[in-house]
Amino acid sequence: MGLLILNNEVSSADAGGSFDYDGNTSASVATSSGAGAAAVLAGNALVSALAAQAATETARDVAVAAKVAAQTAETNAETAENAAEAARDLFDDQFLGAKSGNPSVDNDGDALTAGAVYYNTSTNYLGIYTGSAWTFPVSDTLANKNLAIAAKASAETAETNSETARDASIAAKNTAVTAKNDSVTAKNASVAAKVLSEAAVSGAQAKVVLATAQVALATTQAGLATTNGAAQVTLATTQAGLATTNGAAKVALATAQVVLATAQVALAATQAGLATTNGQAQVALATTQAGLATTNGAAKVTLATAQAVIATNKATEAAASAATSEGSALALSIALG
Repeated sequence: MGLLILNNEVSSADAGGSFDYDGNTSASVATSSGAGAAAVLAGNALVSALAAQAATETARDVAVAAKVAAQTAETNAETAENAAEAARDLFDDQFLGAKSGNPSVDNDGDALTAGAVYYNTSTNYLGIYTGSAWTFPVSDTLANKNLAIAAKASAETAETNSETARDASIAAKNTAVTAKNDSVTAKNASVAAKVLSEAAVSGAQAKVVLATAQVALATTQAGLATTNGAAQVTLATTQAGLATTNGAAKVALATAQVVLATAQVALAATQAGLATTNGQAQVALATTQAGLATTNGAAKVTLATAQAVIATNKATEAAASAATSEGSALALSIALG
């Protein structure tokens, strides 16, 4: 079971935020995206941790079952070994083997039991214990020998059976060892699963830390976007103030230019008045000179008349110059608006 981890890459526009006409930002989009990614990562980490815990519990159950099986096999091996030991002890108690004289105890050093048998190598007779004494049936040596051979064969068979039981005991013990090894293997698997579970939990914790860092980053980017928006608003306000100041300066400059043009018009009018006064003075001078010319003769009259004409021309030129200056000032005033 798993979750599909969505691609949570944030574009530069989302990370930095976007501005509207009021200087506000959409950094909350970046914050929401970071928080969503963090939730997805945390969910995946929880699923991984639960899966690892389930694997650990399964391995532990297998280890417990293997341990129970090992204990059962070990018990069976001990039971078989005890049975084999009991059979061998019984054989040793009943079939004492070949001896040179009558034994007083069995092969284990315990009291003799009725029915115990041994072969007397000195007389070649088979002795049987009655519970209180050894007896030797009346028989020829060959019969006793045959009985001894048969007893020996029985003893060998019993010994073979004992060895078989012992081998079975060893096999059971080996089975118990194998089961024990399986239990150790299962225990190691459980430990490994526990380590994997702890690693998964550590990975989940690391993912949660990463998701938290991503949320903090998104929040920081949102704050930076807000600060950037405020800076842009401040810049726009400053530029508007500069534009207003510049406009006022331009208006002041135009006003100064209008004042200058007005002064130039006044100067032209003054110059025109001076030219008229000068012309009148020159006319008076010409009149006086004409009188003098009349007195002094016709030549002087002619000279005075010529000078009067010259003066009149200068007056005309001055008036024309004044008109031209006044027209220029008017045109400049109209141009400046």
